[in-house]
Amino acid sequence: DTESTPVPTSNASDKKKKDKTFEEEKKKMEKSIKEEKKKLTISSGDWAKKVADNLEDEGIISDSGKFVDYMKENDYASKIRPGEYEFSIDDEFSDIAKTITKQK
Repeated sequence: DTESTPVPTSNASDKKKKDKTFEEEKKKMEKSIKEEKKKLTISSGDWAKKVADNLEDEGIISDSGKFVDYMKENDYASKIRPGEYEFSIDDEFSDIAKTITKQK
């Protein structure tokens, strides 16, 4: 009486399909993360450093110091307006600065 152990049958085309599906799902997730909007509330009296730190904490920018420098160099630092804003994680400093200062 011989017992046979089932052997899983797998071929290269199944693996390619799985890899392709995985890559497609990964791209969808990356795209949805990029498109995800992050909310930021700026209170009256918040200064550039606090706003920059909050932007960095939310993952909208990667370096609050560079953003503060950008705000000062471009005369935005004193024009920050309170309010609730939405940003994408790939927004540029210039877009963020214009938004939070309500500049065109």
